[in-house]
Amino acid sequence: MRRERFRREATLGASLDHPHVVRVYDFDTRDGISFLIMTFVRGDSLEERLRNSARLTTDQVLRIVREIGDALGYAHRRGIVHRTPGYMAPEQTMSGRVDGRADLYSLAVVAFEALAGAPPVFQSRPASLARTLRIGPSKVSARLAAALVTPLAGRPDDRPAKAGAWLAQLDAAQRRAWRPWAAAAILAVAGAGVLRIVTGARGSCGLPRDEPNRLAVMPFAVLGTAPYPASQLPEYFISRFRPVERLSEVVSFGRVAAQLGSEVPSNEEARELACRLGARFFVLGSVAYAGPAVTLNATLYEGGRSRRSGTATGRVGVDESAVMDRVWVALYPEFTPGPDVTLPNGGPEALAAYLNAEAAFRRGDYRTARDEYTRVIKADSDFAIGRLRLALVAAQVDPTEQGFGSALRGAERYQRGLSTADSLLLDGFRRLVSDGDGVTALDRFKRATEVAPGYSHAWYMLGEFYIHFGGLFDQPVGEAGGAFNRVLDIDPRFSPAIAHLIPLANQSGDRRETAELIHRYLRIDSTSVVAEEVGIADTLLLGTAPAQLALLRTVCRHSFLALQVLG
Repeated sequence: MRRERFRREATLGASLDHPHVVRVYDFDTRDGISFLIMTFVRGDSLEERLRNSARLTTDQVLRIVREIGDALGYAHRRGIVHRTPGYMAPEQTMSGRVDGRADLYSLAVVAFEALAGAPPVFQSRPASLARTLRIGPSKVSARLAAALVTPLAGRPDDRPAKAGAWLAQLDAAQRRAWRPWAAAAILAVAGAGVLRIVTGARGSCGLPRDEPNRLAVMPFAVLGTAPYPASQLPEYFISRFRPVERLSEVVSFGRVAAQLGSEVPSNEEARELACRLGARFFVLGSVAYAGPAVTLNATLYEGGRSRRSGTATGRVGVDESAVMDRVWVALYPEFTPGPDVTLPNGGPEALAAYLNAEAAFRRGDYRTARDEYTRVIKADSDFAIGRLRLALVAAQVDPTEQGFGSALRGAERYQRGLSTADSLLLDGFRRLVSDGDGVTALDRFKRATEVAPGYSHAWYMLGEFYIHFGGLFDQPVGEAGGAFNRVLDIDPRFSPAIAHLIPLANQSGDRRETAELIHRYLRIDSTSVVAEEVGIADTLLLGTAPAQLALLRTVCRHSFLALQVLG
């Protein structure tokens, strides 16, 4: 019986993966002795530190409480209650119903003992215990003392419901306790002329400035009866954020659910999980069903700070997609690329299509890019940049009068509401194609990069000019390499720029660089016409003689467009 219980608990322990839970790798029984194989943790236990060293400071105890509380919250969401025997809650001694609140009681006992020097008297009133902390050796502030003893209530219903809720109380009490002396300290430091403002304070996870922007979408709270699985809502939001250029990664909902299950986290729990996942941003939302109506509300957070919120209502079973689009559009401005970029005015559908098209173009999915840019233009027929982007897609896969020329003429007819950079780019193409004025066109493209040095499309169009028209206007084609490399400095996965750099590297005789660029391109795009061209070039330029001969034997199997472009 005891061995079976040990096996069950070992199995539960092995299922936990959390930075503040010692990992269990395996368990076994040898010579009648059952044992666990666990991560080796160097150092003393908390019990040894309390017994052998000076009393811990309040900050040290709070750090321990936060780390253990975070781990307990993680275990509780998986239905695991720790049940520390030496620090049992009253309901455990009476064999009552036990849940995660019993663990909070035990953890609060540990915190009390670390601060007061002795465990609390069993079943003492929390107010009396708080008084002990205030007048004890640690001199805990009144607010913080009251928060620390909240889980020591005799009745489980009088304790915080979850670990995250208690940790949030502690954070709030500590912040309020900090302000009076902290303000004076800041003034003193400022007066001495050595004040240093540190960006990314508590609440932003302390992520480095150059850390890629990631976003996590948390499980949505559902009020009423949903006609479909609740997990579909965050999954939809995740799909909407994936093409956003300023987000390097949208954390998969599977990774979030692996940590939370189906539990809806508190703000503090969501912040902590986002930090563990390396996500600077996270979304918390709720959806309410009331008769035929559905209302969605979502808030975007950066660290602990609310950035933007959106709410929309529609009809159940009819408008859910449109409702989520309207809420998403309310959150998106936080990631707007800036004044350098012109966005469509055709509502959520046009914006979503435009972002999908831009992402598809950058990764070399030109068919999707063409379809999505076309969808943008249908939703916002005056959107000139959508038409100009169609021309760029055509330049990649259909560089003919019918493909490139018609798209560009459409862009020329609509030039209202453009950003300065986009206006310069469009005027440059007009001067080049309609007037044959390459000198003025080059000036416009260069000015666009000066106005918007962080705008990848400006540098890309400058590179396009050099590589396609430089020779006609006495401009060195090699200048294209500098422009395309600037594109990759801004966006390392901008595959059309990589595709142009391949022949430039080959012309310079750098076989190693050529090979690296080919492999880099094919890791991003392996299915488009351009990928087919790159694959053929790989064989012709770098392949073995047998591989080149095999290509010649099967040349008729390749698309005419790919062979035409290569030719």
